[in-house]
Formats: sequence, structure tokens, C-alpha cells
Amino acid sequence: MRRNYVADRRLATGLPSRVRDTDRQNRSSLTQLLPPVFSIRQFKRKGRGLVATEQIPAGVRIVTCPVIVYDDEDAGRISKTRLGDYNFRFGERQNRACIVLGAISLCNHADEPNAEIVCNETELTVTLVALRPIAEGEEICIRYRRPLWFTPAA
Repeated sequence: MRRNYVADRRLATGLPSRVRDTDRQNRSSLTQLLPPVFSIRQFKRKGRGLVATEQIPAGVRIVTCPVIVYDDEDAGRISKTRLGDYNFRFGERQNRACIVLGAISLCNHADEPNAEIVCNETELTVTLVALRPIAEGEEICIRYRRPLWFTPAA
């Protein structure tokens, strides 16, 4: 079934930001959400990651997640723990750090990613957006914005 993607900023944080086109006609009712277009899968040599469960067109907001933003002092302490592996740069200038509370934190690295993270500093959220069409069954990857601490898997 082919979907007509329509963004709706009224959706709750952490839920897919796509609604059925017919919902535009009835804004007074609760927005009807579509199921996520990804699933979490275990990858050999990579650990968990996100996989598209259907074709995702370029520009689609895949999921939005809340973040916990912290200062440099906390960043130093967090980097010495396992959570340091899940540290993201945050902000328009990427000058702050955060932990993402949701599926985006499971995105693996690719030198040529098919998705990117867009920060919303006002709402303290990040959104995963498709950079190009993503095929059903394809892993959804981002480019990590810091030096890699591991050897990338093929």
C-alpha cells in the first residue's frame, strides 16, 4: 500500500510524525497515527539498529524523540560510562551534547548515510529524516558527528 506522507507538528514527541492525508480534512479529531516505518534488528558485528519496514521517500520525518541535554562537566563524566557511546551533539551549531531517549539512539554509523538528525532546541527533540529514498529492508544509518571509537562494520 502506497502512503501519502503529510507532516503534522501536533504529534506527541517520540511518535512517528506522519499522518494519513485524509486526516487533514478533520483537524478537530485526534490525529490518526500510522505504524512506525522501521523496526529494531540485531546486526552481526554492529549490534542493534533500525531497518525500514517499507519504502521511505526522501525528506520523510521517520521518528522524533526527546533528548536530555547536558553541560560539558556532565559530558566528561558520561563519556567514561557506557552511555558515552550514545552521546549525540545537539543544537543548530552542534555545540551541546545530549542523550536521545528513543529509537534514534540505535542508529548505526555509515560514511554515506541515508538519514540525518535534525535538532529542535525549543522542544528539546531530535528528528530522524530520510536523506534519500530508503528501500524496505535497508538499514537506516546516520553519520556520527564525532571521531569513531570503533572500526566500522561492512
